[in-house]
This record gives sequence, C-alpha cells and structure tokens, in this order.
Amino acid sequence: MVGNSGSTKTKRDNVPAFDDSDDFEEFEGWPPEQVGKVCVACDLPAVVNDLGLCRRCNAKLDRDMIRDRDWERSETAFLTPEDKHQELREQVIRKYGTAFELVEPPGKARKDRQKKHKPKYAT
Repeated sequence: MVGNSGSTKTKRDNVPAFDDSDDFEEFEGWPPEQVGKVCVACDLPAVVNDLGLCRRCNAKLDRDMIRDRDWERSETAFLTPEDKHQELREQVIRKYGTAFELVEPPGKARKDRQKKHKPKYAT
C-alpha cells in the first residue's frame, strides 16, 4: 500500500532545472545556419524568412496586408486573380476579424507623434 510518505513523485519532480550554462541548448538538432535566429515580431527562436519573421508572424503580416488591401505586398493576394481580391479580404475578416494582428493600423498615429511641440524660441 502506497501512502503519502513523500516517496511518490509528481510531474514537477521530473522537470529539469534551468541551466543557463548553454544558451543554445534549445537549438539542439537545428541546422547550424538557424542557430540563434529569433523572429523579430514575437521574439521567439524560430526558422525565419528574409524579413526575419517566423511562419506564424508572416501569416499575420500577410493577413494584415490583405485587410489593408495592399495586394502587391501580400503573398496570398499576389497569387490570387484581381477579381477575387475583395472576396479574399472578406474571407480573412470573417475568419480572423477586422483588427490588425501585427502591424499598426494605417491612419493611427502614435501618441507621442500627436503631441504638438511648442517652438523652442519665441519670436
């Protein structure tokens, strides 16, 4: 009969302690050219494209370009016939919503840029 004598192990006991001696331990088994690559959007280690984005963030950027009707910059829209662009946009909005996922919405100025600066020297 097993009691609560402390001899039973929980899942927590099997978790290895964090070892900061090898920063690239998490990249074990990765191709050497990918070691140390981090997505510029989500800051997670990943295989990145020429923009420095992982697959997930690149998909978010593509959807944002479609929402913004920026057909030339969207990989998906580039391969879609022009007469289907609006249908593609509606499909993205229906599935993922209207909010931009990665980029700042157009026309939305940052708060620090909205402040009116007083001239340094009064004339």
